Amino acid sequence: MIKNLLHFITIILYKFLKKIFIFRTFSQEGEDIIISRIYNFKNLRSKIFLDIGAGHPIKYSNTFLLYINGLNGISIDANNKNIFLHKIFRPKDISKKLLISSNTTNKYFYIFEDSELNTSSKKKVNFLKKRKINYKKKILYQTLGIKDFFKKYINKKIKKIIFFNLDVEGLEYEIIKDINWKLFKPKVICIEIFDYDLNKSRGNKIIKLLSKNGYKLKSKLYNSSIFVKK
Repeated sequence: MIKNLLHFITIILYKFLKKIFIFRTFSQEGEDIIISRIYNFKNLRSKIFLDIGAGHPIKYSNTFLLYINGLNGISIDANNKNIFLHKIFRPKDISKKLLISSNTTNKYFYIFEDSELNTSSKKKVNFLKKRKINYKKKILYQTLGIKDFFKKYINKKIKKIIFFNLDVEGLEYEIIKDINWKLFKPKVICIEIFDYDLNKSRGNKIIKLLSKNGYKLKSKLYNSSIFVKK
């Protein structure tokens, strides 16, 4: 009952704000509009999405537009505040506070003023430091390996997942290389890929891996890349 009420309030609030303000996207780069144009996710109530590194439930979210159009999903983030807000504003999603990595181990999670930059990638931390963006604190987490994550939370739902969003600030390849792509076959994937030249895209290891597993690069934004199952 409470979840239904919270969901109803979220939808009403969205419709009210839409009448006052002119806005079409919640994503940082308009990914949600492109994704919706590539594939019509409306009225697919038997399907779900998987969002790893989900961030805030509304701000810069690639899945909130899908949520208000009736597609629910599984949202994963390592930030306490983000998961709390997910449970308030997106009660029909399954929201879990987890730090996903290539294997189950202990890792530092670096907290920034801008939570969208939070990461467990030391390489990304050093990259940001050179741009005078420093973390506020670091927390030692026990991570959950991607194989263990799928086994515990996803395997029973794996055929229902139609959209996969991955934004883990520099550790995307470490995660996707250990996914069983013979079983996991979402129609559309949105993944953050930094610093590659479009003219050299064939050499990018993320693009090569996804291409090998039947995905075609459909759209490239400044940070995000959107792939469609061939």
